[in-house]
Amino acid sequence: MIRLLFFLLLYFLVSCSDTVNNTSTTTNVSTVESETSGDLYVFAVDAVSGKPIPDAEFSTPAVDDSLRIVYGEKGACFPDLPVGENYAIYASAENYAPVVCYASIKFSENVSSPSMSFVDNTTLNVGLNKLASSLRGSIYYQNPENPMQLDILPAAGAKVTLVVKDSGDCIFLQKKYGPVKVDSNGFFAFDSLPEKTDFTLNVHDAKFKGFLFSGIKREGSLDYAQTTTVLPKIVYEKIQTAFGFDFIQDNRSFAQKKDSLKFSFSEPVNYSLLQSKDIRVEKILDSTTSVSVAINYNWLDSNRTLHIAPIFGEWEYDCLYSVHLKLHSAYSAETIDTTLEFSVNEFNDLSEKKVSGLSASKIDYNTDSVKLEWEPVAGANAYEIYTMVPSRSEKNFSLVGEVSSLTKGVLDTTFALPTIGMFENGDSLSVLVVARNERNRSGFESPIVLKDNTRPIITKASQATVLDTANFVINATTFFKTTAEGTTTIEETFNEPMNMKDSLEILLPKNSPRDLAVDWTWKNNTTLSLSIKVKAGPEYTGEDVLSLPIVIKGLKDPAGNKVEDSKVKEKLWENLVIILHIDGVAP
Repeated sequence: MIRLLFFLLLYFLVSCSDTVNNTSTTTNVSTVESETSGDLYVFAVDAVSGKPIPDAEFSTPAVDDSLRIVYGEKGACFPDLPVGENYAIYASAENYAPVVCYASIKFSENVSSPSMSFVDNTTLNVGLNKLASSLRGSIYYQNPENPMQLDILPAAGAKVTLVVKDSGDCIFLQKKYGPVKVDSNGFFAFDSLPEKTDFTLNVHDAKFKGFLFSGIKREGSLDYAQTTTVLPKIVYEKIQTAFGFDFIQDNRSFAQKKDSLKFSFSEPVNYSLLQSKDIRVEKILDSTTSVSVAINYNWLDSNRTLHIAPIFGEWEYDCLYSVHLKLHSAYSAETIDTTLEFSVNEFNDLSEKKVSGLSASKIDYNTDSVKLEWEPVAGANAYEIYTMVPSRSEKNFSLVGEVSSLTKGVLDTTFALPTIGMFENGDSLSVLVVARNERNRSGFESPIVLKDNTRPIITKASQATVLDTANFVINATTFFKTTAEGTTTIEETFNEPMNMKDSLEILLPKNSPRDLAVDWTWKNNTTLSLSIKVKAGPEYTGEDVLSLPIVIKGLKDPAGNKVEDSKVKEKLWENLVIILHIDGVAP
């Protein structure tokens, strides 16, 4: 017996010191490398006052309670814990919110030995929040039967839940309190909440006088200087009408024969109560006869939106239909049981129509854009503008823009066509316009031809001829519609020798969907070679047409001066602009 008591005393002295206090303590313990372990000391203090909590209790699933050494007011010790694991330490005390914290035993960073490993004992200080705070508040709602007056009623019966947020490095074992009900006077209360914590207050959806009121969320902090925190009056923010619907069509008629009927409901529909006969459509033949129409219907937006379309074919033009709905609210016992009629407008087939009257404003060297105008086409909801430059060996028209804007409810029939780089001096630009709606596109009359008839007078032979109409446009669509790297090379030929001594500056566009690189070299003093590389990357799938400007700065004459432009613009220039044109993907 004496020998047993001796070994127990020796274990106690080696494993845990009885001189532990509230400050962090590190003790280097040497062990064989394959059996490294250390001691974990745990203390609890009041999160507000910082004073020790004498009756705190600690436990961890990693250690049997019989191996825990308790020091009374000084805390507890968990001896011989292996290095590297993360230990969950549960801490609690009477009238305090229980928490779980995490700690680990680590190798010492300050001492090392080729044959031995050293471990730092760990001290964990846990701040516990006393369950001494209360929260009070009141909730009201606007009387739906008297919406034009300030008629605020107590939200009796509404439910409220409070969630506290973790304090410090520990996690509350109980975060949710409630729900509690609002009393007949509109008041609610939470008691025995942890001091000095932030919270989220959730006011649940509620129904009053047959109307649904949407929930509210409030953030706040519990006042620990005073035991009770009182919130300002809360009024439900949103109100929904009683169960009803909106037939989403002007005059309850369609513009297209393949459109769906669309209904929007003020409350979700109870889909589980839906029967096959509750949604049906019939074609009315005369005042006494109708035939059933096979339909598909889809629920969207959490059963708040309904789309109905015929299974076979289309809605027939100049026919009268009726739709019957019998639906139940998911929020109440209210139902919709109604029959309404609708018809289909004449379908606007654009395939036999053409855009006519296309004209353009005056064109000259100073023009940055040309205004196009044309006659309206009935049934169109957009116009598409196409161009082609035959001088560049273009054989197909490219989409360069569209018009879908309305002015006073009428579709616009004008478009500002950019002309910088669209055609070279003396060359022609062919333009056509096509009308479009949801079903098809129109034809077009013969394209109009735009031509710059104002040829600039060259005042200095060293100016590049191509710059008379403001630079190059390169159709780079093929480079951006693949993921592989692509390169194109162009040469700029000048009429007189240019300055080859000074370096040129390349400015790349910031809105390019892919990385670009440009290399330049003077082949001779009249020829500048430019290699434009579109680096590998994702394929461009955007709907917008892009014009990416690459600016080459620093072009000068042999004397090092800026090159003089034509008399038409009467200015100096030293920049060359190359436009990379990218066609968008049609929506």
